[in-house]
Amino acid sequence: MEGSFTSKNYQRFSTSPMDQKFLSPKLFTPESFAPYGTVVQPQENGPMVVANGGTAKKYLGVSESENNYKKSSTPSSKATWNFFSTKPSVFPADEESPAFQIRVLERHPYTTQTFIPLCRDAQESSYLVAVAPDAPDGLPDWDRVETFVAKGCQGVTYAASVWHAPMVTIGKETMLVAFNFENGVDDDDCQVQAAPSPLDVYVKRD
Repeated sequence: MEGSFTSKNYQRFSTSPMDQKFLSPKLFTPESFAPYGTVVQPQENGPMVVANGGTAKKYLGVSESENNYKKSSTPSSKATWNFFSTKPSVFPADEESPAFQIRVLERHPYTTQTFIPLCRDAQESSYLVAVAPDAPDGLPDWDRVETFVAKGCQGVTYAASVWHAPMVTIGKETMLVAFNFENGVDDDDCQVQAAPSPLDVYVKRD
């Protein structure tokens, strides 16, 4: 399918002198992404009720939002919906060229953040998800970064305080709707860390 990509099984390794990392995306499933948040999509055997006089199916509890701003410097916060109109940053690549380089990761220490793509085909590879656990010092563990390719029918909820790449879309401009909480204090709302060296991500066209 045009615009569809698959991951290639690259081993992750380092090369001197740049100590550059090479990553291959994994399948984006609720199980594989569970340590970092939620894949937002109806589950085949998930809870569902008939709604709106029988004209709709309501899939229950596909994701949850978390507000921990009571622990922040300014406890009051507000729920915020935004649109992100993103130009494509991830492009098909051969075995010699990365499709994308991860240069920064960010986190929202007191809130989940949810993105849902609009106007992409359901099975089209639509955006790249990159996440990392904390290192012992609380910064990203750059040796344990994981990447996933999300389809047009899949949203993502990053758990509060999870390090993740800013939204990067595949192949074409994409509109996404985003939801999170904010209190207007920069360091409470979003923290950004630069990678010590770029991490190459290989995504291969079908």
